[in-house]
Parts: sequence; structure tokens; C-alpha cells
Amino acid sequence: MENVVKHNIISASAPMTININGHENYVEVSNPIVPKIQNNETRTETRIGINYLTKLYKSYRRQFRIESDGVRFTAILPYL
Repeated sequence: MENVVKHNIISASAPMTININGHENYVEVSNPIVPKIQNNETRTETRIGINYLTKLYKSYRRQFRIESDGVRFTAILPYL
């Protein structure tokens, strides 16, 4: 959820909808992509959240999947 707020424009006039769907073996979290742009420059991605999840899942010998088509961001996270 934190990354949705960090990386997207959200306001009263442009609310953000986050979909969280539980499945038998995984949870799927998705949101539309409405990128923040500061001073007419594209933001630099640090990938801190993705790197954290990679290390966490690797410690359990598991993997997660990220999908992005430029319109929607989706994280598919197997239950640990």
C-alpha cells in the first residue's frame, strides 16, 4: 500500500482504487498507474520495496510475480 501512495497521484479529485484479491495459493494486489512527476522530471525508482520482497521470498525459497502493462501494476504474492 505504501508504494501505491509513494509512486502515484492520489487526491480527493483523483482517488486511487487498490484491488486485493485472495486466491487459494496467493494474494493479488493491483492498482492503476498514475505516476507522480516532480519538477517535470520522471521519478527515479529505487526498487526498495521490490528488493525487500525478493529477499523475503528468497529466504523461503519462493518467488513472487510483478506485472505492469503501463496502465495497471499487479503484484502476485504466494502465501508464505
